[in-house]
Amino acid sequence: MLCLLFVPRNSRTEDIKEGIEQGRQEGRQEGIEIGETKGMAKGREEGAIQIAIAMLKDNVEFETIAQYTRLPIETIKKLAPQMTR
Repeated sequence: MLCLLFVPRNSRTEDIKEGIEQGRQEGRQEGIEIGETKGMAKGREEGAIQIAIAMLKDNVEFETIAQYTRLPIETIKKLAPQMTR
């Protein structure tokens, strides 16, 4: 005995709509996660810059500041002129 399964056209359309909505939700979630990651990295960098500024005020050498903050020496050198203001 042969049994055929009939899927109404509306059901396929609903499946497509559900698939699109699921894709959108997954995309939003991925975007949120990327944004959080970038925000945390930016916050860490800003914190390191504030530490570098404090160390520059205490006349700590560039190399030592770079070692503790993990900032590039070039970035620290750019911050140094701000200490004379």
